[in-house]
Amino acid sequence: MNKYMKRIAFLREEAGDGGDGGGDGAAAAAAAPEPTTPFGAYYGADGVNREALESMSDDAKPIRSLIEKYPSEAELYKGIQHLRATASSKGLERLPADATDEEKHRHSTMVKEYFAVPDAVEGYGITKPEHIPDEVWNGEETNKLLGILHEHNASPELVQALAAHQVEGFESEIANAPELEKQRIDQVNAELQESFGNELPQVSQEAMKGLAVLGVELPESGNLADLKVSYTDIVKAGQRMTELISEDHMSREIGRDKSGMTAGSYKDQAMAIKSDPANSFNADFNSEDPNRQKRAQAEYRRLMELSETLERK
Repeated sequence: MNKYMKRIAFLREEAGDGGDGGGDGAAAAAAAPEPTTPFGAYYGADGVNREALESMSDDAKPIRSLIEKYPSEAELYKGIQHLRATASSKGLERLPADATDEEKHRHSTMVKEYFAVPDAVEGYGITKPEHIPDEVWNGEETNKLLGILHEHNASPELVQALAAHQVEGFESEIANAPELEKQRIDQVNAELQESFGNELPQVSQEAMKGLAVLGVELPESGNLADLKVSYTDIVKAGQRMTELISEDHMSREIGRDKSGMTAGSYKDQAMAIKSDPANSFNADFNSEDPNRQKRAQAEYRRLMELSETLERK
Protein backbone atom coordinates (compact mmCIF):
# COMPACT_ATOMS: atom_id res chain seq x y z
CA MET A 1 0.00 0.00 0.00
CA ASN A 2 1.55 3.39 -1.03
CA LYS A 3 1.59 6.37 1.30
CA TYR A 4 -1.46 8.02 -0.33
CA MET A 5 -3.63 4.91 0.10
CA LYS A 6 -2.44 4.70 3.72
CA ARG A 7 -3.54 8.28 4.16
CA ILE A 8 -6.93 7.50 2.63
CA ALA A 9 -7.28 4.45 4.92
CA PHE A 10 -6.47 6.70 7.85
CA LEU A 11 -9.27 9.02 6.75
CA ARG A 12 -11.71 6.12 6.62
CA GLU A 13 -10.89 5.11 10.17
CA GLU A 14 -11.09 8.68 11.44
CA ALA A 15 -14.39 9.26 9.63
CA GLY A 16 -16.01 6.35 11.49
CA ASP A 17 -15.89 3.61 8.88
CA GLY A 18 -13.60 1.44 11.06
CA GLY A 19 -13.67 0.76 14.80
CA ASP A 20 -14.92 -2.12 16.94
CA GLY A 21 -18.61 -1.33 16.35
CA GLY A 22 -19.57 -1.62 20.07
CA GLY A 23 -22.11 0.49 22.00
CA ASP A 24 -25.06 2.58 20.95
CA GLY A 25 -24.15 3.84 17.47
CA ALA A 26 -26.57 6.78 17.46
CA ALA A 27 -25.46 8.01 20.88
CA ALA A 28 -21.80 7.64 19.98
CA ALA A 29 -22.31 9.59 16.76
CA ALA A 30 -24.02 12.40 18.65
CA ALA A 31 -21.30 12.60 21.29
CA ALA A 32 -18.32 12.19 18.99
CA PRO A 33 -16.54 15.41 17.97
CA GLU A 34 -16.10 16.35 14.32
CA PRO A 35 -13.22 14.17 13.05
CA THR A 36 -10.02 16.07 12.28
CA THR A 37 -7.23 14.77 10.04
CA PRO A 38 -4.13 16.25 8.43
CA PHE A 39 -6.35 17.15 5.48
CA GLY A 40 -8.38 19.54 7.62
CA ALA A 41 -5.62 22.13 7.25
CA TYR A 42 -6.44 22.42 3.55
CA TYR A 43 -9.96 23.72 4.21
CA GLY A 44 -11.26 26.88 5.83
CA ALA A 45 -14.63 28.45 6.52
CA ASP A 46 -14.94 29.49 2.88
CA GLY A 47 -13.81 26.21 1.34
CA VAL A 48 -10.40 25.14 0.05
CA ASN A 49 -7.43 26.90 1.65
CA ARG A 50 -5.41 27.83 -1.44
CA GLU A 51 -2.44 29.08 0.53
CA ALA A 52 -2.16 25.75 2.35
CA LEU A 53 -2.40 23.84 -0.93
CA GLU A 54 0.48 25.86 -2.39
CA SER A 55 2.64 24.81 0.55
CA MET A 56 2.25 21.12 -0.31
CA SER A 57 5.49 19.31 -0.94
CA ASP A 58 6.06 17.97 -4.45
CA ASP A 59 5.51 14.35 -3.44
CA ALA A 60 2.11 15.24 -1.95
CA LYS A 61 0.76 17.15 -4.93
CA PRO A 62 -0.85 14.14 -6.64
CA ILE A 63 -3.60 14.29 -4.02
CA ARG A 64 -4.07 18.05 -4.42
CA SER A 65 -6.61 17.65 -7.22
CA LEU A 66 -8.65 15.35 -4.98
CA ILE A 67 -8.78 17.99 -2.24
CA GLU A 68 -9.70 20.72 -4.74
CA LYS A 69 -12.59 18.63 -6.02
CA TYR A 70 -14.51 18.88 -2.73
CA PRO A 71 -15.66 22.12 -1.02
CA SER A 72 -15.15 21.01 2.58
CA GLU A 73 -13.38 18.47 4.75
CA ALA A 74 -16.64 16.60 5.37
CA GLU A 75 -17.35 16.37 1.63
CA LEU A 76 -13.81 15.10 1.11
CA TYR A 77 -14.48 12.24 3.53
CA LYS A 78 -17.66 11.35 1.70
CA GLY A 79 -15.86 11.41 -1.61
CA ILE A 80 -13.10 9.14 -0.36
CA GLN A 81 -15.65 6.74 1.12
CA HIS A 82 -17.52 6.65 -2.17
CA LEU A 83 -14.30 6.09 -4.09
CA ARG A 84 -13.29 3.27 -1.78
CA ALA A 85 -16.73 1.65 -1.94
CA THR A 86 -16.73 1.85 -5.72
CA ALA A 87 -13.22 0.48 -6.01
CA SER A 88 -14.04 -2.32 -3.58
CA SER A 89 -17.09 -3.45 -5.54
CA LYS A 90 -15.06 -3.85 -8.69
CA GLY A 91 -11.37 -3.12 -9.04
CA LEU A 92 -10.09 -0.55 -11.54
CA GLU A 93 -9.22 -3.08 -14.19
CA ARG A 94 -9.04 -3.01 -17.95
CA LEU A 95 -12.47 -3.46 -19.52
CA PRO A 96 -13.03 -6.59 -21.61
CA ALA A 97 -13.83 -6.17 -25.29
CA ASP A 98 -17.40 -7.37 -24.72
CA ALA A 99 -18.13 -5.07 -21.75
CA THR A 100 -21.75 -3.99 -21.42
CA ASP A 101 -22.81 -0.34 -21.47
CA GLU A 102 -23.45 -0.52 -17.74
CA GLU A 103 -19.92 -1.85 -17.10
CA LYS A 104 -18.43 0.83 -19.33
CA HIS A 105 -20.33 3.54 -17.48
CA ARG A 106 -19.29 2.21 -14.07
CA HIS A 107 -15.67 1.90 -15.20
CA SER A 108 -15.67 5.45 -16.60
CA THR A 109 -17.13 6.79 -13.35
CA MET A 110 -14.41 5.07 -11.35
CA VAL A 111 -11.67 6.42 -13.61
CA LYS A 112 -13.06 9.96 -13.39
CA GLU A 113 -13.10 9.73 -9.60
CA TYR A 114 -9.66 8.19 -9.40
CA PHE A 115 -7.99 10.75 -11.68
CA ALA A 116 -10.17 13.71 -10.52
CA VAL A 117 -11.28 14.39 -14.10
CA PRO A 118 -13.19 17.71 -14.27
CA ASP A 119 -16.81 17.78 -15.40
CA ALA A 120 -15.92 19.86 -18.50
CA VAL A 121 -12.76 20.73 -20.45
CA GLU A 122 -12.81 24.23 -18.94
CA GLY A 123 -11.99 22.56 -15.62
CA TYR A 124 -8.49 21.82 -16.90
CA GLY A 125 -7.79 25.56 -16.79
CA ILE A 126 -5.90 25.67 -20.09
CA THR A 127 -5.80 29.16 -21.64
CA LYS A 128 -3.47 30.95 -24.04
CA PRO A 129 -0.53 32.52 -22.19
CA GLU A 130 -0.38 36.29 -22.70
CA HIS A 131 3.15 36.16 -24.15
CA ILE A 132 2.15 33.73 -26.92
CA PRO A 133 0.91 35.57 -30.07
CA ASP A 134 -2.56 34.77 -31.38
CA GLU A 135 -1.15 33.65 -34.74
CA VAL A 136 0.97 31.02 -32.95
CA TRP A 137 -1.69 29.71 -30.57
CA ASN A 138 -4.36 27.71 -32.41
CA GLY A 139 -7.30 27.96 -30.04
CA GLU A 140 -9.61 25.80 -32.15
CA GLU A 141 -7.17 22.89 -32.37
CA THR A 142 -6.27 23.23 -28.69
CA ASN A 143 -9.94 22.91 -27.72
CA LYS A 144 -10.31 19.85 -29.95
CA LEU A 145 -7.33 18.22 -28.26
CA LEU A 146 -8.69 19.05 -24.80
CA GLY A 147 -11.99 17.48 -25.83
CA ILE A 148 -10.25 14.25 -26.83
CA LEU A 149 -8.26 14.15 -23.57
CA HIS A 150 -11.39 14.80 -21.53
CA GLU A 151 -13.32 12.11 -23.39
CA HIS A 152 -10.61 9.62 -22.45
CA ASN A 153 -10.53 10.75 -18.79
CA ALA A 154 -7.12 12.40 -18.81
CA SER A 155 -6.10 13.66 -15.39
CA PRO A 156 -5.56 17.41 -14.81
CA GLU A 157 -1.88 16.71 -14.11
CA LEU A 158 -1.44 15.02 -17.50
CA VAL A 159 -3.25 17.79 -19.38
CA GLN A 160 -1.28 20.51 -17.59
CA ALA A 161 1.97 18.72 -18.42
CA LEU A 162 1.04 18.43 -22.11
CA ALA A 163 0.01 22.10 -22.23
CA ALA A 164 3.28 23.16 -20.62
CA HIS A 165 5.20 21.11 -23.20
CA GLN A 166 3.25 22.78 -26.03
CA VAL A 167 3.95 26.26 -24.65
CA GLU A 168 7.66 25.45 -24.39
CA GLY A 169 7.62 24.51 -28.07
CA PHE A 170 5.94 27.82 -28.98
CA GLU A 171 8.45 29.76 -26.89
CA SER A 172 11.30 28.00 -28.66
CA GLU A 173 9.83 28.84 -32.08
CA ILE A 174 9.41 32.50 -31.13
CA ALA A 175 12.93 32.72 -29.72
CA ASN A 176 14.45 31.13 -32.84
CA ALA A 177 12.35 33.07 -35.37
CA PRO A 178 14.79 36.01 -35.83
CA GLU A 179 17.74 33.70 -36.46
CA LEU A 180 15.73 31.54 -38.87
CA GLU A 181 14.62 34.65 -40.78
CA LYS A 182 18.24 35.85 -40.99
CA GLN A 183 19.30 32.48 -42.35
CA ARG A 184 16.55 32.64 -44.97
CA ILE A 185 17.57 36.13 -46.11
CA ASP A 186 21.24 35.14 -46.25
CA GLN A 187 20.35 32.13 -48.37
CA VAL A 188 18.29 34.24 -50.81
CA ASN A 189 21.05 36.85 -51.08
CA ALA A 190 23.65 34.15 -51.73
CA GLU A 191 21.48 32.62 -54.46
CA LEU A 192 20.93 36.01 -56.14
CA GLN A 193 24.62 36.84 -55.93
CA GLU A 194 25.52 33.53 -57.52
CA SER A 195 23.02 34.08 -60.34
CA PHE A 196 23.78 37.72 -61.20
CA GLY A 197 27.20 38.48 -59.72
CA ASN A 198 28.27 42.13 -60.04
CA GLU A 199 25.12 42.95 -62.00
CA LEU A 200 22.90 42.20 -58.99
CA PRO A 201 22.39 45.86 -57.91
CA GLN A 202 21.22 46.89 -61.39
CA VAL A 203 19.14 43.73 -61.85
CA SER A 204 17.50 44.28 -58.45
CA GLN A 205 16.60 47.86 -59.33
CA GLU A 206 15.06 46.82 -62.62
CA ALA A 207 13.23 43.93 -60.97
CA MET A 208 11.78 46.25 -58.34
CA LYS A 209 10.45 48.56 -61.04
CA GLY A 210 8.87 45.64 -62.86
CA LEU A 211 7.30 44.27 -59.69
CA ALA A 212 5.90 47.71 -58.88
CA VAL A 213 4.23 47.83 -62.31
CA LEU A 214 2.69 44.44 -61.59
CA GLY A 215 1.24 45.80 -58.36
CA VAL A 216 3.51 43.87 -55.98
CA GLU A 217 4.16 45.68 -52.69
CA LEU A 218 7.89 46.35 -52.42
CA PRO A 219 9.90 46.08 -49.17
CA GLU A 220 11.04 49.36 -47.64
CA SER A 221 14.60 48.03 -47.51
CA GLY A 222 14.73 47.73 -51.30
CA ASN A 223 16.23 44.27 -50.87
CA LEU A 224 14.65 41.52 -52.94
CA ALA A 225 15.35 39.06 -50.11
CA ASP A 226 12.89 40.99 -47.91
CA LEU A 227 10.09 40.63 -50.45
CA LYS A 228 6.92 39.09 -49.01
CA VAL A 229 4.59 37.79 -51.74
CA SER A 230 1.27 36.04 -51.12
CA TYR A 231 -0.65 33.86 -53.55
CA THR A 232 -3.10 36.73 -54.00
CA ASP A 233 -0.19 38.97 -55.05
CA ILE A 234 0.95 36.35 -57.56
CA VAL A 235 -2.51 36.04 -59.12
CA LYS A 236 -2.92 39.82 -59.40
CA ALA A 237 0.56 40.14 -60.88
CA GLY A 238 -0.35 37.50 -63.46
CA GLN A 239 -3.51 39.41 -64.36
CA ARG A 240 -1.52 42.61 -64.70
CA MET A 241 1.07 40.88 -66.89
CA THR A 242 -1.68 39.71 -69.24
CA GLU A 243 -3.00 43.26 -69.49
CA LEU A 244 0.48 44.62 -70.16
CA ILE A 245 1.09 42.12 -72.95
CA SER A 246 -2.14 43.27 -74.60
CA GLU A 247 -1.26 46.93 -74.06
CA ASP A 248 2.22 46.38 -75.47
CA HIS A 249 0.69 45.04 -78.67
CA MET A 250 -1.50 48.17 -78.85
CA SER A 251 1.55 50.38 -78.27
CA ARG A 252 3.32 48.87 -81.24
CA GLU A 253 0.24 49.59 -83.38
CA ILE A 254 0.25 53.17 -82.11
CA GLY A 255 3.89 53.57 -83.07
CA ARG A 256 3.06 52.64 -86.65
CA ASP A 257 -0.08 54.65 -87.33
CA LYS A 258 -0.17 57.25 -84.46
CA SER A 259 -3.94 56.79 -84.07
CA GLY A 260 -5.63 59.34 -81.83
CA MET A 261 -8.38 56.81 -81.04
CA THR A 262 -5.84 54.62 -79.25
CA ALA A 263 -4.99 57.48 -76.95
CA GLY A 264 -8.68 57.75 -76.27
CA SER A 265 -8.88 54.05 -75.51
CA TYR A 266 -6.27 54.49 -72.80
CA LYS A 267 -8.39 57.20 -71.29
CA ASP A 268 -11.46 54.97 -71.54
CA GLN A 269 -9.58 52.25 -69.67
CA ALA A 270 -8.59 54.74 -66.99
CA MET A 271 -12.16 55.92 -66.58
CA ALA A 272 -13.37 52.30 -66.42
CA ILE A 273 -11.16 51.81 -63.36
CA LYS A 274 -13.20 54.47 -61.60
CA SER A 275 -16.68 53.55 -62.80
CA ASP A 276 -16.89 50.05 -64.31
CA PRO A 277 -17.46 47.29 -61.70
CA ALA A 278 -16.29 44.72 -64.28
CA ASN A 279 -12.84 46.31 -64.38
CA SER A 280 -10.30 44.33 -62.31
CA PHE A 281 -9.07 47.52 -60.59
CA ASN A 282 -12.48 49.03 -59.85
CA ALA A 283 -13.01 47.39 -56.46
CA ASP A 284 -9.53 48.38 -55.26
CA PHE A 285 -9.91 51.95 -56.59
CA ASN A 286 -13.14 52.48 -54.64
CA SER A 287 -12.01 50.60 -51.56
CA GLU A 288 -11.57 52.36 -48.21
CA ASP A 289 -8.36 50.41 -47.70
CA PRO A 290 -5.38 52.67 -48.56
CA ASN A 291 -3.22 49.70 -49.54
CA ARG A 292 -5.77 48.50 -52.08
CA GLN A 293 -6.35 52.02 -53.41
CA LYS A 294 -2.63 52.56 -53.94
CA ARG A 295 -2.23 49.99 -56.70
CA ALA A 296 -5.46 50.95 -58.51
CA GLN A 297 -4.66 54.67 -58.38
CA ALA A 298 -1.18 54.02 -59.77
CA GLU A 299 -2.72 52.13 -62.71
CA TYR A 300 -5.22 54.93 -63.30
CA ARG A 301 -2.44 57.54 -63.42
CA ARG A 302 -0.35 55.38 -65.74
CA LEU A 303 -3.18 55.05 -68.26
CA MET A 304 -3.96 58.74 -68.14
CA GLU A 305 -0.30 59.61 -68.69
CA LEU A 306 -0.19 57.29 -71.71
CA SER A 307 -3.31 58.91 -73.09
CA GLU A 308 -1.96 62.41 -72.56
CA THR A 309 1.44 61.52 -74.08
CA LEU A 310 -0.17 60.13 -77.23
CA GLU A 311 -2.50 63.10 -77.49
CA ARG A 312 0.51 65.45 -77.47
CA LYS A 313 2.15 63.60 -80.38
